[in-house]
Amino acid sequence: MTAASKDSKAIKPSVKSLVSSESLSGFGLAGLIWLLLSAAICFKLSPDKAELRRSLTWLCILFGLSILDLFALAQALSGLFDLMRNESEKPIFLVFRTSYWASIKLVCLIFLGFLMARGSSSSGIPTPGLLTGISTLMVVPLLGGVFWQLFVGTSNE
Repeated sequence: MTAASKDSKAIKPSVKSLVSSESLSGFGLAGLIWLLLSAAICFKLSPDKAELRRSLTWLCILFGLSILDLFALAQALSGLFDLMRNESEKPIFLVFRTSYWASIKLVCLIFLGFLMARGSSSSGIPTPGLLTGISTLMVVPLLGGVFWQLFVGTSNE
């Protein structure tokens, strides 16, 4: 076995760990860090208390919707991988479970698109809340992947 193949096996996550409590803890920590940092950004960029309150409210709404979207994606992919491995005796259950999570993901994306369209109007979502809330979709998976590699990736070796 060459060194390159050892490295590729160490980096390659097992499908079972896709939605385990160990992997979710790294992403949960990333979400908490991003929520606190986003709140600080909203606090710094909001000109007055009323705008700060609106920014924080929209940050929480968009953050929650984004986290639900990411969790639904993880659950749908996990179900899809389980279905492809065909380890279950009841594949119809996996089809329904995967369809359920994929539908939740689709609904989240529809709501996010609707809110983005609403946010573009002059009386819409405050810019700090909009930008930090939507960037949850980018920051949490990236930072969570780093935490996952540090915590879970080293324990798989």
